Amino acid sequence: MSFYLHQFTYQLGFWFTWLLIPIVVEIFPAIYFNLVLIKTSKKHQVMQEPLKLPMVSIVLPIYNSGLLISQ
Repeated sequence: MSFYLHQFTYQLGFWFTWLLIPIVVEIFPAIYFNLVLIKTSKKHQVMQEPLKLPMVSIVLPIYNSGLLISQ
């Protein structure tokens, strides 16, 4: 009887460890970061337009068509 009880507690500890590791490593951080995301998403900041806008260049990969583009 004590052999079976020992085996049962050993197996229970083994499987509890395998269940505990994913909970601690994956589920708790996921819950924590979701709560942080929800908390920070409630604070809407008004975006201001910058004083100076960056210059933008558009590159068109067209071969020997400079005269057609300039029209």
